Amino acid sequence: METGIAHALIEVRQDLIGDDSGVAEWDARLAPILANLNTRPDLHEIRRYPSRTGPYTF
Repeated sequence: METGIAHALIEVRQDLIGDDSGVAEWDARLAPILANLNTRPDLHEIRRYPSRTGPYTF
């Protein structure tokens, strides 16, 4: 398992994506942002940072 890969969590309230129009709205909102982020080469690099809670265990 690799660590150090850029990641994020996006949480959308289920009532906002409970029907096709809500899904389409969030798709229109998030797709351009995520597509733009995906073009950044630095987000595809593995970077290791020291842990503040202890050593990595594999």
